[in-house]
Amino acid sequence: MKVRIGCLVLAGFLVVGCRRHEEKPAGPAAGMPAGHGSASPRKPAVIEVPDAIKARWKAGRFSVVDTSTKKTVTLTAEVGKATPIPGTDLTLKLEALVPDFSMGNGVITSKSDKLGNPAAKASISEGGAERFNGWFFSMFPEAHPFEHPKYQIRLVSFVPAEGAH
Repeated sequence: MKVRIGCLVLAGFLVVGCRRHEEKPAGPAAGMPAGHGSASPRKPAVIEVPDAIKARWKAGRFSVVDTSTKKTVTLTAEVGKATPIPGTDLTLKLEALVPDFSMGNGVITSKSDKLGNPAAKASISEGGAERFNGWFFSMFPEAHPFEHPKYQIRLVSFVPAEGAH
């Protein structure tokens, strides 16, 4: 009888010990650098582009491809304005232009006013409902793309402000 009770107590400790091990918070995913693949929620990054750099660029130019007809439309969207995409029920609102995208310590900024790594923060709505809110990268169009069954949208270039060199 004492042997059975001892075995039950030992089995109980083993089960509790295994459960405690399983409940540990998840760390970075295997093979990922620190800060990637973590189970902890992240705060959204703050966009801080110096005024002198913002003043150099007034709009972003986007290509919109109808994947069923292969017809392409080029669209120019100004920062802060909602721009309807012709022939669709989509509207693109350009929120920020970052000519030389850099991110660190929760801040997104531009390393310069040159087009070193052009990126545009935008939202896209369809029929009034937001379908996308994220970044377009002209050099890396497949990074976080706008996913839609009929349309493909890419950042093509930036439009300089009047008088900017």
